[in-house]
Amino acid sequence: MGRSGSIVIIWDDQVLELIDSKVETYAICGKFKSLKDDFVWRLIGVYGPNDNNLRFVLFDELKFFVSMGHSLVSRRRFQCCKISL
Repeated sequence: MGRSGSIVIIWDDQVLELIDSKVETYAICGKFKSLKDDFVWRLIGVYGPNDNNLRFVLFDELKFFVSMGHSLVSRRRFQCCKISL
């Protein structure tokens, strides 16, 4: 059985500065700073596994990112919701 899927995060380096990043198995986290007002925020890109047994790895990665003191906002089908893990 083949594998497919990837995560792509694109930003304008004249608007945002990438301060820090972390790459895990199913998630990428980037810490950005706005060059206009110095506002700092994080973006997490996620590609979840289809195997239910492997989803625990994804959830552990998300818990790690949340443990860094940041809340998660999930966007799915153009809907947003705040998630507390």
